[in-house]
Amino acid sequence: MLFAIVVVFVLMVIFLVLQRHRQRSIMIREQRARDRANEQPRVVRPPRNPSPLPDMEYDFWRGEESLVNPNENALDIALREVAQRFASEDEATKANLRNAIHLREFYTLLTFGKRASVFAMRQRSVSWVTDGLAALAMVEANRLDPRDILMTLSLLYHAAMRIEANPDRLLREAALLSSPKMAELLRNHCGRYTKLKNLRSAWGHTEVETENGVGIIGWEGRKYHPTINLASVVIEIATLFESDQYQSRAISIAESFPAIWLTTDQDSSAEELLKHSRGGASILVILRPENHSRHRDQNLRIFLVEMEDEQTADALLGCARRRTEPVMLALAERKLFCLVIQTSSASGYGSVPFETSESLARFSNGIVGILRRYSESIK
Repeated sequence: MLFAIVVVFVLMVIFLVLQRHRQRSIMIREQRARDRANEQPRVVRPPRNPSPLPDMEYDFWRGEESLVNPNENALDIALREVAQRFASEDEATKANLRNAIHLREFYTLLTFGKRASVFAMRQRSVSWVTDGLAALAMVEANRLDPRDILMTLSLLYHAAMRIEANPDRLLREAALLSSPKMAELLRNHCGRYTKLKNLRSAWGHTEVETENGVGIIGWEGRKYHPTINLASVVIEIATLFESDQYQSRAISIAESFPAIWLTTDQDSSAEELLKHSRGGASILVILRPENHSRHRDQNLRIFLVEMEDEQTADALLGCARRRTEPVMLALAERKLFCLVIQTSSASGYGSVPFETSESLARFSNGIVGILRRYSESIK
C-alpha cells in the first residue's frame, strides 16, 4: 500500500513539474509574441538613425549576466558614455535615439542597469546609479515586459539606499529623461510602501560579500538560520562547476530542500529529517553549448543544506544512497549536506542525458574540500 502511495505521489510531482515547465514555455512564447507585436510598428517604419548603442552584448557564457561577482568591462564603459550623452540631449533627440534602439538592445540596457547597481555599492558611487537610471530612461517601457524593468529598477533603488543617496530624488530626475510609460514606472516606485521596495521580501534578492566586494544573489525567503556562511559555500561550488563544463544560471539562499528527491518506497524519512535543517541554498547550472546539441536541457541542480547536527546530515546521505534514480551525487561533511541532481529534460526528446552518477563523481573531491573548509571554521 505504501509503495503504491509513493508511486502515485512521485508521478504527481513529475506531472506538476512538467506542467509547470509547459506553462512557463507558453508564457515565454506569449511574451515573445507581444514583444514582436510591440516591435512591429518600428519594423514597418524603421528608425532614421542607427542605434546609439555599441554593437556588443553581455555574454551569458562568460558570466556577464551574473551579479554575484561582475567585473567592469568594455561594454560597461561604452554604455556609461552613451547614457551620459543621452541624458544631456534635448527631448526630441532623446525620442529619436530611443526609437533607434532595437528590442534586444533594451535588454542589454537592463543588464547594464543591474551591473551598475553592484558597481555603485562597491565604489559607493552615485554616478553609477545615475548612469544606470539614464540607461533605463532610454528604454521604451511599452515594448517589453515591465517586470524585467522593475527588477533592474529595484536593484538601482537598493543601491542608492545602500550608499546613502536619495533614491526617490534620483528616480524622479530619471523620470524627466524618460518616455511617459517609463516615467510612470519610476514615479510609481517612489510611491510604493517601504516593504514593497525591500530587495529581499519584495524582489527575491539579497546582498552577498565576495572577494571583490558586494554582489547580488537570489533570496527564496524560507527558514534561514545557518551557523555557516552558506552564501559563500554555494558561490564556491558554483565556481567549481563553471570551471568544468557548466555556467551558473541562478544562485539562491534561504532555499527549501525538496524532500521528494530523497524519498523512496522503502524510505520516506527525508521529510522528517529536513525539519532539522538550519537553512538551505541552491544553484542551477546549464551545460555549455559545445558539449551537447540540446545543451539548454542539460541542467544540474545543486542543493546545499546545513543540518542541526552531523547525525541528521549523515541520515540524509543514507536516504540519497538508497535512491537509484535520478542521476545524482550526494555528499556530507559534518553538518553540511550537498546533493547534485541532473534535471535534464532531454530524455523527453529522445536524447541521452549528458551526465551519469559515475561522471558526476568528478566533482566529489572539490565539493568535499569546500564543505570541509567551511565546516571546520565552526568550532
